[in-house]
Amino acid sequence: MVAERWDPQRWLSTIAFDPGSTADVRAMAAASLTNSAGRTRPSPISTRTDLLGEVLANRRVFGAVAAAAAGGELWRRLAADGPEREDAERALRVAGINRRSVLRGIAGAAMITGTSSLLAACDMVLVPSPIVTNGVTPSTNLLQIVIDDLNDYVGFLGGCPGAIHTPNLDALAAQSLSFEQFHISVPICAPSRATLMWGVDAPTHGVYGLFENINPIYNAYAASNPDHLLKVLGSNGFRQVGGGKIFHDRLGMYLPKWDAYFKNKHVANVGPIGPDSIWFDYGTLPSGAAHPDNQLTDFLLGEMQTIASSRPFHMAAGYRLPHLGWIVPQEYLDLYPLEEVVVEEVVDDWDDIGPIGRDLLGDNIALYDPAVTHSWLEWVELYGNRQVYLQHYLASISYVDYQVGRLLDGLASQPYADETAVTLVSDNGYHHGENAMMRKGALRDQSTRVPFLIRHPDIPPQTFTTPVSSLNYAPTLLGLLGVDAPSQMEGVDLLEQLPTGFISSYFGGRDGLSISQSIISTDNPRYRWVFHTVEHGHPRYNDGAIPGIPEIEVYDRLNDPGETINLVA
Repeated sequence: MVAERWDPQRWLSTIAFDPGSTADVRAMAAASLTNSAGRTRPSPISTRTDLLGEVLANRRVFGAVAAAAAGGELWRRLAADGPEREDAERALRVAGINRRSVLRGIAGAAMITGTSSLLAACDMVLVPSPIVTNGVTPSTNLLQIVIDDLNDYVGFLGGCPGAIHTPNLDALAAQSLSFEQFHISVPICAPSRATLMWGVDAPTHGVYGLFENINPIYNAYAASNPDHLLKVLGSNGFRQVGGGKIFHDRLGMYLPKWDAYFKNKHVANVGPIGPDSIWFDYGTLPSGAAHPDNQLTDFLLGEMQTIASSRPFHMAAGYRLPHLGWIVPQEYLDLYPLEEVVVEEVVDDWDDIGPIGRDLLGDNIALYDPAVTHSWLEWVELYGNRQVYLQHYLASISYVDYQVGRLLDGLASQPYADETAVTLVSDNGYHHGENAMMRKGALRDQSTRVPFLIRHPDIPPQTFTTPVSSLNYAPTLLGLLGVDAPSQMEGVDLLEQLPTGFISSYFGGRDGLSISQSIISTDNPRYRWVFHTVEHGHPRYNDGAIPGIPEIEVYDRLNDPGETINLVA
């Protein structure tokens, strides 16, 4: 799959002007299109100007505000010299409108503050970041915390349907910049971490999910693109100390080299198959047994004692929990008495999505006999216990919370504490019945939205609610340390610049023949669009209104925050 395949601006434009689509669907496409960038690379001037003319000529579809912005921008271009003016005059002729129509847009355009939303409809626009107005003094050191499979079941995000005990994470959030709409590029471990650590999107690194043979794709990209976060910091003189799961374990021989590293793996009870034989491993850690996350914290606390304060360092803690297996000491299970664990009510029956969409939600899973298939949720309801699984997942979160508290307390006792920035992120979310799903990999908030925190002396504690992509994670961490991001990183430092446009998440189908992309507008995040794409030659290539997109979903995240009702069914 190549990056040129992804063109949501064209897709939304097609839908907005498709006479076969309902008025509501066309209006939703127009709302997303006129408030967001649809491209990651500039389009020709003529293409941008044509869109302005189309919007002005179709104010009933795009709305009065968008038409006003289009009129104001067209008038500016008409007053210019050279290609801009010529393109604007041509666009008026093509759209069948005159200068009087443009003038009517000027008054409305005055109501639009900042960059024209219509320009953002044509290009990825970078605007000055509103987060830190006076800049950030580079930190000397960085403590990078990465947590595996942590969704929004933390106190400061409020996503847990019942009680959750995360006092240390909540305390860190209260001291930090919290991105409350931070979305992962591919919501599953390996490709998510490729984006986090390399700062490139899925169409660049080529890893879209769990089900294709990702090892050669992942390793080939790693071998030919060495400038990941760790390499860049090492080249700038940082001592590199880490442990656990930072890069994905599948990198094998291409795993980066550290100055000091604690290697561990996920703890297992009866192995990945689990006590119920349906691939959910959980249990109680025997008294006195070592847990790899606890061992990791011990290792890093020891390293804090020996790091020379005269040398900048990058310390990375990759905690395994709450990834399966959910095996923790009994005292953490005691925080969640089984009878008090609130299980999410299943309200999504998938009757409004197609087979590719259902595939992404874990439909037709064959565990043993290829003729016997169920969704992941059905397997759990037949042979497992959702309440027990959630109890162990929550206990795993609280156990990691304890480890993060130990690590931060250790840092606070060091003389270099005030010179050390702290970041915390998860690689993907997790479903416990939301969207009638168990596990991860869905193009829904429950899979794509994760915590991202930055604690830095120059950044006042605050929450930031504009949607942003994990594509910007690595450049932002480098910016905290005053290190320039390499040119191949596609994201930006969110403390200096804010991309306005679409943020995208991707996932590959288990058949290896389809790839799905979801988009959310940064300026109008009400709708999540999901485009399920196939290539030429696929039997369903011409099934939809747009060739190569046999299925489309759109969710109203304002009125349907669980994203359960497909509005284009």
